Amino acid sequence: MRGRPVKKVHGLRPKDLERLLESELQQSHLRVRGSLIGGMANINLLVFSGSDTFILKLPGLKGLDTNPFEYEFSICSTMVRDSLCPQPLVTGFLPDDLGTPFIVYRYEVGTVHSDLQSMSPQDLVLLAEAIQKLRQQRPPDVRAYSKPSEYIEGWYRKIQTALNLSESESPAIPSMFHAIEELRGSLETFVDTTMFWSGSLMHGDLRPSNIVFQERRALLLDWSECSYGESLLDIAYLLSEPKDEWTGQVPMTDSETTRMRVDALKTLSLMSAVAWTTERLIRIESGQVENNLAGPQLTKVMSSYLQNKTEMLKRRISMHIH
Repeated sequence: MRGRPVKKVHGLRPKDLERLLESELQQSHLRVRGSLIGGMANINLLVFSGSDTFILKLPGLKGLDTNPFEYEFSICSTMVRDSLCPQPLVTGFLPDDLGTPFIVYRYEVGTVHSDLQSMSPQDLVLLAEAIQKLRQQRPPDVRAYSKPSEYIEGWYRKIQTALNLSESESPAIPSMFHAIEELRGSLETFVDTTMFWSGSLMHGDLRPSNIVFQERRALLLDWSECSYGESLLDIAYLLSEPKDEWTGQVPMTDSETTRMRVDALKTLSLMSAVAWTTERLIRIESGQVENNLAGPQLTKVMSSYLQNKTEMLKRRISMHIH
């Protein structure tokens, strides 16, 4: 697995990371591969030690004085018992000058598809089994949203936090914030009365890149958005990820009622995609994002993604209102 090469992350070279990690993992002769793998939220690097392979995850944001991975570590320590995720090994702060937060997972070999269409019928069976097991979990100390509008407010607060930390005078920032405020106002007029909400556990970021398929199971990655809300939102999110909304048969649904609930929740899943991307672009404009995740090309890709998802969301809002 090869990713985009990097010389430094959070000011640290791969050799620096090797030295800092040896005491944390209690292993010697570590080798950190200097190339990014995974998505755009965090820094993910492969770490080798003899026959063992690990994933080192560092935050996508700069200057954090708290560990954003403690929440994920706690959840995955429960989920791994049911083979729902890779084994989390350790989390904490690196003993560098910045005290960079980190988490280390055991690396799992498997297939990661780029899109829903690439998944085989057997993959979908394994994914359905994983989602069903997830619904039955009751981990402690997990965020809970009692209704869809509360879920939207959670994202809105994250964007406000990004704004409060911003010292940038870029005109793009207030423009993005006003756009999300308008969408929020429209959604809150109907989401609580039109969407099914059971309080069940959901992954919160179920996209193809966060699913590793093995012969007999599907492992889910990146649990930072896990919460109690509605597990069907995970399926809606998966279906909303393609550039154009999925129009084929809805996988992992066994009744017309469930399919209708998933379809309604697509609107909320699009809002979460728009909100996350808006927050990240505001942080990029403000210089809050680690340099390897904030270049012009990545910003262009994210801006195009935001425009596409916003247009899809506006069409669905218009259908509800009219």
